[in-house]
Amino acid sequence: MYNFSYYSPTRIEVGEGKETQIGQYLQKYAVRKALIVYGSERIKEDQTYAQVVESLTAQGIANVDFGGLEFASDLTKVQAAVNLVKSQEVDCIVTIGGTSVLDYGKVIAFASCTEEDFLSYANDEQQQITKALPIFAVMTFTSKGSVMNNLAVISGPQFKDKYVFEGEALIPQLAIINPKLQVSIPQAILIRSTISSIVFSLEGYLTAGDHPEFTDSIVENNIRTIMRTAQTLIEDPYNLRAHSEYAWASVLTANGITNFGVEDRLMPNFMLAFAVNEVLGLPFAECLTMVVPGWMDWWKDYKEPQFERFAQEIFGESEAIMGIEMLKIWFEKFNLPTQLPQLVEAEFTKLVEVAYAYACEWQAEEIYSYANLKEIFERAQGKNS
Repeated sequence: MYNFSYYSPTRIEVGEGKETQIGQYLQKYAVRKALIVYGSERIKEDQTYAQVVESLTAQGIANVDFGGLEFASDLTKVQAAVNLVKSQEVDCIVTIGGTSVLDYGKVIAFASCTEEDFLSYANDEQQQITKALPIFAVMTFTSKGSVMNNLAVISGPQFKDKYVFEGEALIPQLAIINPKLQVSIPQAILIRSTISSIVFSLEGYLTAGDHPEFTDSIVENNIRTIMRTAQTLIEDPYNLRAHSEYAWASVLTANGITNFGVEDRLMPNFMLAFAVNEVLGLPFAECLTMVVPGWMDWWKDYKEPQFERFAQEIFGESEAIMGIEMLKIWFEKFNLPTQLPQLVEAEFTKLVEVAYAYACEWQAEEIYSYANLKEIFERAQGKNS
């Protein structure tokens, strides 16, 4: 097992009605005034928003709100929220929403504690964020991401304008997961989240140089759980048990434990999907399902024992190629494409060039050379090597 460090200050509260107790949970932090960050005004149509406000008020915690922070929001909204924090002397952030809302809340929390341009901290691992307002989250949908980790990822109006922030100060102090709040999530968002979680889990599992047995077992159980509960929720959106399991498995996907002791992990499928999204403008979940089978077909010979393990543990198949085929079939159950479309030569060349630029930026160009990327995309189109 490779050396690793792990730090998690997050208190997790799972259960129906837990959001009505948020004021009590916040008492230990001695906060006086919260900025309530949310996305759509729809949260005011049910009781969630009112219950959070009522609970905070009952404990003497004043609040102001700031809405409209949904996926790929105008970044001027972040600065407007920061201005509100400073003018209203807010001392904590409470988010109500999914992962995108939480990530915007994280950025607001740290941007409120610096006089510098908050974007100057983006996409730079050397710029670790060390100070932020306390962050508390009420999750209306729990997907892969921020609930227990030290990252915040936000996008500008164009998906390719992606900003990643990192630092322990971004780890939430509290996350409340009420499965009943998640029953109204649109099926398309559930599917998108499911694909992202599965592929994210596979990245380290299939690329790392060192694979601790214990960590591999966690990844496999997580993938099986997400697949099983996602299928259940497609058929029965009001199944609270499935919502609870799905939410918790999603949290564990990106809270660090699926990479315990893993060495030399890369993220090639997200890298490739970013390139496809940038060049073709397709939904990101589709970009993932289009590149993953081709990449797996190209990479399987380098990691054959791990691919055979994947096939056996996830699908009960003994051959690596059958594991790939079964994953394609599983993606196709949700009407997702599993091949890259045929492109004119100029467009295909641009795709390879953009992917290679990402590989250089991610310091992965030794493996993902221009020639190798060309071959991977050809396999993703269904062409034999």
